[in-house]
Amino acid sequence: MSLLARGTLLAAALFAAPLAPSQPWTALFAVALGCALSVSILGALTPFAIAAGALGAMTLVAGTPMVGPFAAAAIFAMLIALPRAVRATEPLFGALALLGTSGAAVAAVWLRDRFASGSLAETIAAAVIASVLCAIPLLTKIDDAIAWRLRKAATRASGPRRIRLVRALLARRAGIPELPDSIDDSIETGWERLADAAESSIEHSVLVRQVNALENAQSTAHRYDRLRVTLRVESETAAEVEEQLRGEVAALEEAEALVH
Repeated sequence: MSLLARGTLLAAALFAAPLAPSQPWTALFAVALGCALSVSILGALTPFAIAAGALGAMTLVAGTPMVGPFAAAAIFAMLIALPRAVRATEPLFGALALLGTSGAAVAAVWLRDRFASGSLAETIAAAVIASVLCAIPLLTKIDDAIAWRLRKAATRASGPRRIRLVRALLARRAGIPELPDSIDDSIETGWERLADAAESSIEHSVLVRQVNALENAQSTAHRYDRLRVTLRVESETAAEVEEQLRGEVAALEEAEALVH
C-alpha cells in the first residue's frame, strides 16, 4: 500500500468520526477499524500495531467529548502511527514523524469542520489536502521485519556479538538489488535464518560466519548490479561476477548448515 493511500485512510477515519452513530456496537467497530488502520500504516500485522490501533480508536470515540476533537484526534493519530515510528531507522525522525502525524490530524479535523459542510467540491478538496498532510509524516524510512529483528537482537547483545549484529543490520538496511530469482531467494532465506540465529543463543563463531557470508554475498550482488546498469548488455565480466555471486550464495548456504 502506498504512503498516500495510508494517509488517505487516516484522513478518512478522522473525517468519518463525527458520522458514527451513538450505538453500543460503535466502539467495537471503531476498535476494529483502528486496528486495521494501524496495521496498514505499519505494513505488518503485529500485536503492538493491534494494541495501538485499538487504544487509538477508543481514545477517538470516548475521548472526544472529554478533551475535545482536536486533542482526541492528535492522540489518536499518534497512537496509530506509533508502531511505525518506533521502527524508524533514525529515532529522531521517528519522533518527528509522530509529532507531524499528530499535527496533520489536527489540521484534518480543522479542514473537516471548516469545509465538510460546504459544497461537494470544497469537501473533496479538504479531504485531498488532509490526505496529503497525513501522508507526509509517513515518509520516514523504517526497518523491515528482518532488520527490526536484528535491531532488537543487537540491543540485547553486548560486546563483539552486538558489533556483528549492528554490521548485519546496516547491511540489511543497504538493501539488495534486483537479482535472478534463484539467487535472490537464497539471499533472502539467508537473512531470515540470520535473524533466527540472532534471536537464539547460537555460538558467536557460527553467527560471525553467517554475517560474513551474507555481507560477501550482498557486496557481490551490488557489484553485479552496477555492472549490469553500466554495461547494459550481457558481458563476460558480468557473467564472471554472477558466477562469483553464486559462489558466495553457496558459502552462505554452508554457513546456514552449521545452524541446523
